[in-house]
Amino acid sequence: MWESKLEEGAVNGVGGRKWGGEEAVAGGLGMGEWGGVNDGRELTEAEWLRLLPGRAYRFAMGMRRGEGVGFFGRGREAAAVLAERRRLVAEAWEEYVLEPEGVSVGVEEALGLMRGWTGLGLMGIREAAEEVETDWMVLERDGCGEFRVRAGVVCFASGWSLREKAGQTVAEVHGPVPGLEEGLGKSIAVFLDRLGPGSVWCRDNWGLSADPGRDHHPRRAVARLGAGAALDGAWLRLEEQLFAGLGSGGVLFAIRVTSHRLDEVARVRGAALGLAEALRTMTEPVAEYKGVAAAREGLAEQLERAAAGGGV
Repeated sequence: MWESKLEEGAVNGVGGRKWGGEEAVAGGLGMGEWGGVNDGRELTEAEWLRLLPGRAYRFAMGMRRGEGVGFFGRGREAAAVLAERRRLVAEAWEEYVLEPEGVSVGVEEALGLMRGWTGLGLMGIREAAEEVETDWMVLERDGCGEFRVRAGVVCFASGWSLREKAGQTVAEVHGPVPGLEEGLGKSIAVFLDRLGPGSVWCRDNWGLSADPGRDHHPRRAVARLGAGAALDGAWLRLEEQLFAGLGSGGVLFAIRVTSHRLDEVARVRGAALGLAEALRTMTEPVAEYKGVAAAREGLAEQLERAAAGGGV
């Protein structure tokens, strides 16, 4: 969520204003159609500089006002994305789909929002799994007021399993990430608690990967970045995230993923320097957790060389 588990990368979510800003966007970066290796559109220079602003690595909320129509709209590679989603849920339904135990008002509300945003019928979770490009989860409060993972469809998770997160609180979901709960736990709790019905916010999350594919489920043997990683063999995996308040007090959380090869990212000088700075300044526990510890120094040097005009 705020820190997805990317075995090959370093997720930050810097860029954008702090939670409470009023910047309206259609999706995390204000893109009408999603870009990168998975959707066919590259980010603009301004978008890259907002995502990688050139400051020390830190956990950040980076919230901006959002809206659901653009976020849940069809991407340029919709046919390929939907075909892959249908294949995955057919192969391993329980790995990618979490159905609620009993009746869930929050799930019905979430399906209603998605019907409105997509124009699709979506009479149940199966249709949402097969017809919606976007990954999504519903968080509902338990008897103590804690938000827990109740249901959802997540085909393109970045190194984590929806089945393993079933029933967990937000703090438990983030527990394995070094320093995240200590750094942002209270801010996350306040944000979710204040997310009123109809309110929609977006943010960005990124990591590094040796595999540009969408499906990074733990059941797959995803390639890892090693010490000899080169920019043309590494990708920035961008997650655009949406949070929508539900009338029942729950939250709809959604994710769209695209991948961008680092030698192409490095063509934007500020983005190259911003990514290098983030790689050099993240803590060692975070770098180890993300699986980027062996690769980050070499990648940072290559990014800095590219920014200086020395090529990639």
